[in-house]
This record gives sequence, structure tokens and C-alpha cells, in this order.
Amino acid sequence: MKSWLRNTFTSGLLFGFLAIIPGCEIFCTDSCGCGPTTPPKSVEIRSFEVLTLSSDNKEVNPSETKPFDQVVKAFRINEFNLVSELPGELGFHWGLGTALACSPAPLSSKEKLIDLQVINTKEVQLGDGTTLQAGQDITELFGFKNFFQSQLISLSEFLKEPQFLYLGEFITTGFMMDPGKNIDLELDFILKLEKGKEFLIPKEVLKIGPKN
Repeated sequence: MKSWLRNTFTSGLLFGFLAIIPGCEIFCTDSCGCGPTTPPKSVEIRSFEVLTLSSDNKEVNPSETKPFDQVVKAFRINEFNLVSELPGELGFHWGLGTALACSPAPLSSKEKLIDLQVINTKEVQLGDGTTLQAGQDITELFGFKNFFQSQLISLSEFLKEPQFLYLGEFITTGFMMDPGKNIDLELDFILKLEKGKEFLIPKEVLKIGPKN
């Protein structure tokens, strides 16, 4: 019995000692980011891709007309360059013997999104007689959301604060009012990031109709 208690006590001390050692190499392998090189934590965006999605997040043909509340345009980072942190920015964070590198944070954009514009490029008339002019900024007619939000909200609410864009995650946008009839929108999307960076996604087609 004494031997068992002694072994238990010794094992407890050993694990307690290991728990306070900031040695990632003991608990992790290079596959989880514990190699000698700290993995990049942000990306410099070179381009975006845009998809047409249904309300249940399935890709749909943009040439097909859908009820306005059942289709959205979705943007995500496409081409990018990895950006490593500067040596002075690296901090050693650990706890219970496991370095945070073993659970790396998702890669995010280096600059935050600060504005998003929707420009109508082809004149179209809504069912109530309203005419959307070519070249008109119609951002206010669209709602926006990201991965963390369940429904579309106005741009002013969506970008109440600038936000990072995460690799693999969508920003979605959809028409917020019933057009009253089937219409074919042709749209330019302009995404504006910090430091004056802008990305133009031209002539995206959105074919929408009245709510079912």
C-alpha cells in the first residue's frame, strides 16, 4: 500500500512538473505547429472569389432566378500571401505544458475590412416602379452577415467596427426588399480594407424575384 501511494505521489509530482515546462516539443509534433519556425498568423489578400449561394448555403447557378430572400452572394479570400510576424512581435504563450501553437488561431487578413459598396451597373425597374440607375450606389438595399451572424443586417451595423476577414469564411450579402417582379441585377462589389486597399469584383449577376 505504501509503495502504491509513493508511486502515485511521484507520478503526480512528475506530471505537475511537466505541466509548468513551456516545452512544446514534449507535447506536440511539427504537424501541430511546434517546429522551430512560428507559423504565419495573417495573410495579405490578393483577390476574392464570389459564389452564389442558396439560403441553406448550397451553391446555385447565378443564371437561375430565385426568390430574393433565398439567394445571396458570398465572398471569401481567394489568392493571398502569408505574412509572418516580426521577431519583436512574437510572444511565448503557454499553459499546462501545451504551447498555443498546438491550436493555431485561424489565419486572418492583415488589414481589416472598413467598407463595402454595391454598385448597380445596368438600369432596372422594380415592381413598384422604382428605377435603379446604372452607376447607382445601392448598398442600402442590401444586408450583410458573416460566419457569426444568423441574419442579414445593414452595412452600418455590420461594419460598426472594422473587422478582420478569416481564411475560408464567407461574408454574404443579399437584397433586402421584395423587388415585386423578376429582375436581373448586374452589380459591381467594392471591398475596402485599411491602408487604402480596394478590391473590385465586377459585373456579378443576381437574378431575383418576389418572395414565395
